[in-house]
Amino acid sequence: MLSLDSRKCHLLDFGLADELCVQRDVSKRLSGTPGFIAPERLRGYPADYKSDFFSLGCVAYEIFSGKRVFDSDSTQSVTSSMQRFEPKCSDWGDTPDVLRRLITHMLLTNAEERMTDYEPIREVLEQTLSGLSR
Repeated sequence: MLSLDSRKCHLLDFGLADELCVQRDVSKRLSGTPGFIAPERLRGYPADYKSDFFSLGCVAYEIFSGKRVFDSDSTQSVTSSMQRFEPKCSDWGDTPDVLRRLITHMLLTNAEERMTDYEPIREVLEQTLSGLSR
């Protein structure tokens, strides 16, 4: 993500678009920014929907806290940070608790503990957005 000022964010290519155009199995290849890659991917396991939820959680954390959850371009440094990650209350500002819990759940380092489908994400976003329109 690129923030041009405090009001605009631009989602950038994570380095996967070119690879997806080529007839190869990219699920086992590691590409992207280390701070947005799920821990199991950094350990060499194939990508799946749980690793996508982790990456989405990294993006959501940055959107709502204004900070990267794992701010390094070094795979080793990111892996180390993931093992001791604890979200700080001060990072969240006025982000609703339900959204904080969702994002924290998406960032669980153990893939088996992460959510298994997108429905909780949809429900929390719908609940949060409906609260804003009141």
